[in-house]
Amino acid sequence: MKRIIRKFILYANVAFAVFLILSFLSSHLSPEKIWFPAFLGLAYPYILLVNVLFLLGWIILKRKELLISLLAIILGLGTFSNYLSLRPFRFMKKGHYINMVSEQRKADHQVKLVSYNVRAFDVYGWEDNPSIRSEILTFLRDEDPDVTCIQEFYTSNQAGFREREVNHKLEHMPYRHIVYIVSNPRRNYGIASFSRYPIINKGSVPLEDKYSICIYSDILMDKDTFRVYNCHLQSIKLNYEHYQFMDSL
Repeated sequence: MKRIIRKFILYANVAFAVFLILSFLSSHLSPEKIWFPAFLGLAYPYILLVNVLFLLGWIILKRKELLISLLAIILGLGTFSNYLSLRPFRFMKKGHYINMVSEQRKADHQVKLVSYNVRAFDVYGWEDNPSIRSEILTFLRDEDPDVTCIQEFYTSNQAGFREREVNHKLEHMPYRHIVYIVSNPRRNYGIASFSRYPIINKGSVPLEDKYSICIYSDILMDKDTFRVYNCHLQSIKLNYEHYQFMDSL
């Protein structure tokens, strides 16, 4: 009886090891030609857990069968990192870690870009959260992008909304391209692009709708120049009745 149970466990272990290998191969296989690995890909975390349990069991029993799940897990380490990002350098001071990551991106000729419609930094209180503006700017600072495209960029002479205060919060991106479609002594409303690297040329793309705007910024990174378009799309202008109708469906 013990022998039968041991064989059953061994065969189950082999099966789940094969399932694990197929699960991380699923992203490279067309479901049009072979469909079932796609379902195994969806179950990857659970299949991985089963293999880890098998591995621990064989380790406790000091059996060489531990190699079955161990090899399958090692083959799929690349897939594992997609589910759980291991960042041992997070234990460094935050400023040092951010600088290290940004320098690595630069060395690899990579650019991190964030696009964010900030809804005028919630100046009209839609979110009923007085700290939402500060939270947005803190998020943009902590994400440490190389380029940030902001739509519905709003500044005013009101404390907390002054342009110099926003610039200070995003000081790691000292190069700016800001265009306002509404500008008066009390408030400004438009679009803005912030960059870690020098902006050597600026321009705009004319749009029919006067409330929409598109700008482009030519950014110099080492000897390479790339253009970033920042576009605020036209609203379809749904009103309260439209939303009521959609909620009633």
